[in-house]
Amino acid sequence: MPVNNDILAVTQTELMKDIPDALARSNALLNKLVKKRSKPFNGGNLTFQFPVNILDNAAQGWIDGSTDVISNNPNQELVYGQLTYKKFVSSAVLTLNDIAATDNSPNAIADLAVVKKNVSQSTMVRTISSALYGSGTTSNMAINGFGDIFGASGTAYAGINNTDYATWYPQVDSTNTVVSYDVISGLLASLYEVVNQQPADNELVSSYDIDLMLSKANIQSRYKTQLQVQQRFMSEEMVKSGFKGIEVDGIPWVIDYYSPSNYLYILSSASMHFGCRFGFWSGKKSPLDSVQTIPNQPISVATTYHVGNLYCENRRVNAVATALTS
Repeated sequence: MPVNNDILAVTQTELMKDIPDALARSNALLNKLVKKRSKPFNGGNLTFQFPVNILDNAAQGWIDGSTDVISNNPNQELVYGQLTYKKFVSSAVLTLNDIAATDNSPNAIADLAVVKKNVSQSTMVRTISSALYGSGTTSNMAINGFGDIFGASGTAYAGINNTDYATWYPQVDSTNTVVSYDVISGLLASLYEVVNQQPADNELVSSYDIDLMLSKANIQSRYKTQLQVQQRFMSEEMVKSGFKGIEVDGIPWVIDYYSPSNYLYILSSASMHFGCRFGFWSGKKSPLDSVQTIPNQPISVATTYHVGNLYCENRRVNAVATALTS
């Protein structure tokens, strides 16, 4: 019979002091892109935008040095992507009974207020980890995740459509069904053609590192079965961050529970950021964060608000295989 009382769960004497989270899932993408690549943004609007150099400068070319007419016509070189801030709320609820039974009690193995706060945080981690792989359309209030970044050709991302600007699209393999080195190598080759331009001394970011591969466990397991003698385990630094996996051509391949079942992502993580206005582990709290007591009930509610969104500043330096079934 399941335990259905929070107080009983934390007030038994001589029980284990640590509380295991039986709902935990591996969430490498959240760790990489949200907790380590968050960018605090200022307010001023309910959207944010980022510039992209997506067209060549037409006012240049080879000349003979004497009779040429030099073009001085202005031409568009930059466009901007624009996304909406997405909002998230997380609450932890305590009753008077919760507090009376566990606060400073010798029989309490844990302060229930602290436990419920941590449970709320863990649930939030799982919810956002899942949303990072999903889509945030006008009818969906969630993050504009990989479902949009790697969306179908002809569908605009951040207001920019690859039918208008051909380079505004990731490398996509939707035909190969076997996860093999040949498939991965082909995607890597396509990426290496576009990630390593050495830029002039300017503000344009035109050089990226392919530094992360992500999939569910079943995809990695199929690959490892094929190439057992060629396996390379990841660096000690990556293992210390809490995630284990293998390396392919020196790129760490990490398991993420929330990745779609038949997908393998190959990322230049520097092209992706999580823009935060409030919360989302940015260190900046919302002014509306509060702890309040319900006026007509012995219930206390601690509420935190989060405002931000995932964005990709350069889609084409990322790749995905979408049909890996064997």
